[in-house]
Amino acid sequence: MIALTNAKSLVVVWLAVAGQALAQSATEDSRDLSLVTHNAVVIAAAPEGIWPHIVDPDAWKAGARLVPVEGAEHRFKAVMPNDPDTALFHVTNVEFNAPHRRTIRLNALDGALIGHASWELTLVDGGTRVAYHVYSQQTAPPSQPPIDREAYVQANRARFQEELNALRKLVETDSQ
Repeated sequence: MIALTNAKSLVVVWLAVAGQALAQSATEDSRDLSLVTHNAVVIAAAPEGIWPHIVDPDAWKAGARLVPVEGAEHRFKAVMPNDPDTALFHVTNVEFNAPHRRTIRLNALDGALIGHASWELTLVDGGTRVAYHVYSQQTAPPSQPPIDREAYVQANRARFQEELNALRKLVETDSQ
């Protein structure tokens, strides 16, 4: 679990977008922001045509952008587009099997583990199945309003599916 003070920037970014709606029906002890989700989409393209967008998801993935850390081939700082000099957390490729699987580890600025996310690209009839798995464990800082946990989980699942649908549209439009 992340120390609450180090997770504050990450949670504040997310809460600024969706927190007010989620807090409306939350209980006072709703601080758990842990998440396990599995989303997938089939894209009418080969894995090789999708892989560059997995390596650089800025064109289709919402939220923070990944900026390479100088001198570290597989390490990035996550920043918001409107504040590219302020790192929110760090991301490291822990598995990079092009063009089939990328797994990243997310760490708080103090090094505490936030979680992992993986993209798996598998050939299927009609194209490639892109699965996205997220495993995170964190808590909201006490200074933030309580969170409706079920709404939080559902909002993230929906967001991840929307992102995968945007990836599909991007790849299929590019290949026409």
